[in-house]
Amino acid sequence: GFIFEKTSIWLHHKLFPILTEQSQHLQDSLSLVRDVETLRFPNDIILFTFDVESLYPSIPTKEGLSALREMIKGKFESKELNLIMTLAALVLEHHYLEFDGKYWRQIKGTAMGSNFAVVYACLFLCFLEKVQGNPQQLLYFKRYIDDALGFWEGDEESLKSFLNNYASGLQDHIRITPALSKTGVNFLDIYVYKSNDFYHTRKLSVSCYMKELNRYQYLPFTSWHPKHQKEAFITGELRRYVIRESKYENFLKLRRLFLHRLIARGYPYKFIRACFEKIDYSRRSEFLNKNPQNKGKGHGTVFKLFFSKFAKRLKLKKRVLDEIYNKLQNDAELRHIPRPIVCWKNPRSLRSYLVRSRIRN
Repeated sequence: GFIFEKTSIWLHHKLFPILTEQSQHLQDSLSLVRDVETLRFPNDIILFTFDVESLYPSIPTKEGLSALREMIKGKFESKELNLIMTLAALVLEHHYLEFDGKYWRQIKGTAMGSNFAVVYACLFLCFLEKVQGNPQQLLYFKRYIDDALGFWEGDEESLKSFLNNYASGLQDHIRITPALSKTGVNFLDIYVYKSNDFYHTRKLSVSCYMKELNRYQYLPFTSWHPKHQKEAFITGELRRYVIRESKYENFLKLRRLFLHRLIARGYPYKFIRACFEKIDYSRRSEFLNKNPQNKGKGHGTVFKLFFSKFAKRLKLKKRVLDEIYNKLQNDAELRHIPRPIVCWKNPRSLRSYLVRSRIRN
C-alpha cells in the first residue's frame, strides 16, 4: 500500500531476468541437487557456506545504486536505463515507516518488504563477486540471496583468505558468517556431504536437512481443510524427500519418521498408506528432471471465495464459470481469454471478530 509499491514491482520485473543470467545465481534447491549430482570433484575439496549478515538494511545506498548501474548498463537503452536508476533511487531513498507514534525515513539499506529489495540486493552481491573475481581454486560457487555455497580445491588458509577478502572494501557494511568442512555442510534445506563412495565416484551426495527446532506441527487430520489438501501436502513432502535423498536407505528412514509424525497429528494409518503409495523412490529421476510447464496463455481471472462445507453444492465452476468460458470460446475476438480459476480461502474465525489487532490507549 506504500506510494512506491507499484514502482518497486515494476523494477523487480525489469531486473529479475538480468539476475537469472548471473552464473552464481541459484534458483532453488532442485537446481542445486541437479548440479551436485552431475558434477565431479577432487577428493580433497573443502565445502563451505556463508550467509551475509542483515543484508537488506546493510547495503549503503550510494554504493548500491552505483553497483546496480554497473550490473545493468548495456542491457537497456540510455533513456530506459536512466528511468530505472531514477525510480530505484526513489524507492531506496524514500521509504517511510511508523513506530511509536512517530514517522521515520530509512536512510540506509532497503526495506525488507519491498518487491525490489531481493533483486537489488542480489545484483549488489553479484557486483562485489564480479570485482573480487573467481580464483582457480573455486570449483563451484552458488548463492541463494544471502546464503552461499562453494567447493574449494586447496588448503584451508587460502580459502579463509578468499572469504576474508569478500566485500573487503565494504567491511563496515557487508559482513559474512562462514562455515568450513571437509565432510559436509548444511545449505538451505539440504545437507551436502561426502559419502563413503565419494572417493571412488567423486560425486557428492545430498540429504534432507531438518532443523533441530522443527516441531513438525503439520495440519491436523481433524482440520476442516478438504481431504485433497491433506493428501497434497503429504505427497508433496514425500516428493521433497525423494529429491533431496541421494541414498534410498536414508529416504526409507525419513519416510518412517514422517509416518510416526503424521500419526501423532491424528492421521489414520490407512489414509497415510494410500498417500505414500503414490510416491515411489524409483521416480526420483523423473522428479529431478521435470521442468514446470509454461502454457503461455497467462493466468485466468481468479475468483477468491470463502470455503465452507456447503461450497461444493454451489457447483460454481461447472455450472457457472465453465458455461461462461464456453460462450467466450465461440467468439473469435474473446477466444484468447484464459479459463477462469476458483480459489478457496478460509473464512474469518470467531477469534478475529472478537480480538482487536491493536491495543487501545
